[in-house]
Amino acid sequence: MAALLLFALVRLNRQLLALRAELDEAPSMAVEPASGARIAIEILNTYELAARESPWAGAVAKLAPKMIERIVYAKAAEEVARQLEEQGVRAQVTHYVD
Repeated sequence: MAALLLFALVRLNRQLLALRAELDEAPSMAVEPASGARIAIEILNTYELAARESPWAGAVAKLAPKMIERIVYAKAAEEVARQLEEQGVRAQVTHYVD
């Protein structure tokens, strides 16, 4: 069982690194906002979302909860950015995990 959890953890970490590399390579769309307006999103069910993506995520979350949060937030930010772009919205989508 431990070997399976380790395998899942390594796989999730690779996905996180791939997402980070994609974000680093993406052209910067930074635009000064007209005001200090911001929208903040807090995902309340990160582990549930991760479990939908991988059957091992629930078990890995017990060993590395911050890593699961980072992966979920990175994917969510990517999806939000994609949907906004489809709607013609120019936005800078950034995620932070404490």
